[in-house]
Amino acid sequence: GTYENVGEALAEGIELEAGADLGRELRLQGVYSYVEAVDRTPGGANAGNDLARRPRHSATISLDWVRNRGVSLGTDLRVVSGSFDDAANLVRLDGYAVLTLRGSVGVSDRVELFGRIENVWDEQYQTVAGYGTQGRAAWIGARAAW
Repeated sequence: GTYENVGEALAEGIELEAGADLGRELRLQGVYSYVEAVDRTPGGANAGNDLARRPRHSATISLDWVRNRGVSLGTDLRVVSGSFDDAANLVRLDGYAVLTLRGSVGVSDRVELFGRIENVWDEQYQTVAGYGTQGRAAWIGARAAW
């Protein structure tokens, strides 16, 4: 493959973000982005086409439950619309949804244990044609403050 620059492009859109406390321990947040990124190269073969790998719609919804004793649980749902893999807009990339679960517990004032599961549904998706993304994965760990 080769890298190819676009002579001129225009990206316009809007991003909205909101959050609300649903109680003392529960918080709901969301962000939505609409971006229209288009090749505007005068006389270019791809003028008017969407820029490669730029989905128009993406949204993330998060729900977090936090106890005052240092226990927290949360989830994020990220939804991304389809896009094109190439400048000619011939190769379509499907949209996808990915769910993440996370939690932590404070062991002391200075130590916290945490865990996270990404891509809970083991979604098979591509952000670049022919390159798969990571399937379901889990992490555990500890954080310490000195």
